[in-house]
Amino acid sequence: SISHLETDPDYLDQYQEADYDWEAMIDGKPSTTSIESIDGIPGANNYFTACGHWIVDNRQGVFTTEKHGDSTNLVTGHTAILIPGLQRDEDVIDNNWKPIAGQMAKALPGQKINLRIDPTVLGYGFSFSDPLWSAPSKSFKDYRAGQNEAVLTLLNQDDLDQDTASFYFGTPGSKEVTVAFKINDESFELKAPLQVDAPNAAFARVLGSIKKITDIFGNERIGLYEQFPYTHEDDIYYGINCFGSVILPSGWDQGHWNWVQTVTPNVTLVDKQNTTMVLTDNGQFGVDGRYPAAPLPTGDHPGNAGSHVTGAPSSPSNQFGDSPSVGLTDFKSFTFAAELTTYLMFIPDGEQSRYVPLKSMNWALDFSASLNPSTLQWDINSSNANAEDPHEEQEHPIWSKRITTTIIPAPSP
Repeated sequence: SISHLETDPDYLDQYQEADYDWEAMIDGKPSTTSIESIDGIPGANNYFTACGHWIVDNRQGVFTTEKHGDSTNLVTGHTAILIPGLQRDEDVIDNNWKPIAGQMAKALPGQKINLRIDPTVLGYGFSFSDPLWSAPSKSFKDYRAGQNEAVLTLLNQDDLDQDTASFYFGTPGSKEVTVAFKINDESFELKAPLQVDAPNAAFARVLGSIKKITDIFGNERIGLYEQFPYTHEDDIYYGINCFGSVILPSGWDQGHWNWVQTVTPNVTLVDKQNTTMVLTDNGQFGVDGRYPAAPLPTGDHPGNAGSHVTGAPSSPSNQFGDSPSVGLTDFKSFTFAAELTTYLMFIPDGEQSRYVPLKSMNWALDFSASLNPSTLQWDINSSNANAEDPHEEQEHPIWSKRITTTIIPAPSP
């Protein structure tokens, strides 16, 4: 509560600042470090700012709108509540809490966000209760990926009703986190605006066509290829080639990125003994063979999963290619279909950072071939390969299975 003394509108209009129009006593002086006053005398007339006004530390705890204290005309029997402010501790919570300003008001997608409201500034006689945080859409609690599963954990009620909130932004843009709470059963709300900077991600692709080739081991194959003959001496030889890079805005330490691919296959083959064979994972969705798709090593995150460093331009060293195909030696016919999605994933610097998708591309294959009994040559009976243009992506890839190339005899009808 505040005792109103006087207001002079003409003074406000002329000087764009308040005159000395009210004051109140504070129960318990602020515990934070004060700013040295313009008189330069340490410990005397130093001031704090709160709610657009000055709190002057003149050993009498005067709440005023001027940068000096006044020991006369003090109003007693009233209380001024110093509302707790919001603070942030980057990456790992190590009690290095700072006001949300400057670089602390910025973030990157996938960077650990730790926010708190500190009720200890209230002092004696105040009760703090019922904190409830509200995070923007596409925020998440955790993301973990590996060879057999990738799990996105969303925020729940238990994560949002604590003094401290920890989460990740999944997308860039201007964000606002709010927290509602009560002081002595009176409701308050604070807002924390954060600017989530956007990494500049480039993703281009070159798509080949369905061909019969002889691989470097001398085996004939039919599948998706870009060039013929198929040799490792070519810069581009995969059926689909993905080129990528991630450049961060200035002011950020370099992060990492990698390629991830998911697939739903449907492959049926007939061998030379007329046995129908199928993939064990036909019709099932999962990560395509390994995580990450590139670069090596395969692994988990958090863990040792391979990645490229941000800041480098696209080059053969950070491209990803794939050539889904069938070896012809043991078969006399087959059909091959697959729906795939290739992701460019980014993770900022930081021990607790998590991967977020920046771009993705959907692509699909559908082709069939058979051995001509008259010519003993393979004929491609149908062929289709198509790929969308890469686009911005906001949804994490999740899976619960690793798709392999293991084949088994087809189950009986």
